[in-house]
Amino acid sequence: MNDTFPILAITLAGLEQPLKEEMNAIGAQKAVIGVREVAFEGTLETLYRANMHSRLAVRLLVPLITFDITDENDLYNKAKAYNWNNYLDIQMRFNVEGAQVDSPIHSSKFIAFRVKDAIVDRFRDQFGKRPFVDEKKPDIVIHVLIKGNQCTLSLDSSGMPLNWRSYRVNKGVAPLNEVLAAGLLKLSGWNPDNEVLHDPMCGSGTLLIEAAMMASHTAPGLFRARFGFQNWKNYEPGIWRIIQRKAREEITSFPSTQLSGADINEVAIHEARENIRNAGFGSQIIIETRDFIDAPA
Repeated sequence: MNDTFPILAITLAGLEQPLKEEMNAIGAQKAVIGVREVAFEGTLETLYRANMHSRLAVRLLVPLITFDITDENDLYNKAKAYNWNNYLDIQMRFNVEGAQVDSPIHSSKFIAFRVKDAIVDRFRDQFGKRPFVDEKKPDIVIHVLIKGNQCTLSLDSSGMPLNWRSYRVNKGVAPLNEVLAAGLLKLSGWNPDNEVLHDPMCGSGTLLIEAAMMASHTAPGLFRARFGFQNWKNYEPGIWRIIQRKAREEITSFPSTQLSGADINEVAIHEARENIRNAGFGSQIIIETRDFIDAPA
């Protein structure tokens, strides 16, 4: 439980600094900012807490191994040589997601395909059976990133991206990403403990809901059904239950006059009200149908 290991928090461009501050508050050690990412060290508890409490991370990866490659065959051979049965069983379903920057292999899909082949072939050679690939509901997600000639294989601890908060029942037209909404609030300097917020073009209500979660100290991951790390072999349910309990205990109320919104589109207002109710803030966020130019001063 107390052993530290590398963790990589992925975010949106421009949110690296506030994400670093958020990770430090959660318990990260030796945090370093990269491009759309923050690398740090932490324990299993740190990883679980980050998945529960991060408003600014899209996903949290645990790097397993880094090596240089020259071509697709080199990638296949080195991925196959890795001891995957430390993390995968034959009966488990898995998926591989690939990404590349200036790589000798230009297709992210082909990168993922070759690593899938390598994992399946290793299990078949070693055990005579293989785990199944499931792109829709995998137990384990493996992330492959190739930058130049350097390849890193990681486990995705989050499963569904962390911007999926579970409260959205209506997306509306061009919905605002939840992480982006939380990031805009952080960058604006808005104080959720005592400052009023009005969104005059609220759409489906994402900005207001993220603000309400901040004002009420509601952890963004509290109502998600499951995270990727819960399928790992080293999963510690006792640690996770404590984190869940503490997150529930931290929730507070805020004045109904603090958050409000409006939109000219009646359909958007209807969708926003449903999302707000589903998030548990139906009596605390006041919204109405109104043109932006008619907003009160």
